[in-house]
Amino acid sequence: MASDRPDKKEKKDKKDKKRSPEDGVKKDKKDKKDKKEKKAKLVAALDEHLQAEAAASAIASGVMAVDDD
Repeated sequence: MASDRPDKKEKKDKKDKKRSPEDGVKKDKKDKKDKKEKKAKLVAALDEHLQAEAAASAIASGVMAVDDD
């Protein structure tokens, strides 16, 4: 079992060499940007859905007239 430990350390060292601290910062910024974009899309979709639901509700209650041109 003790012989497994150097292997794990070697793997960790190898992984650390592949990824520099700058990569972490870039990845974090990219993740933050992606999260912002997803949130903006979600808010826009929700707003559109709520507007459509409100219009349908108003039409159903007779508040708004439907144009049948």
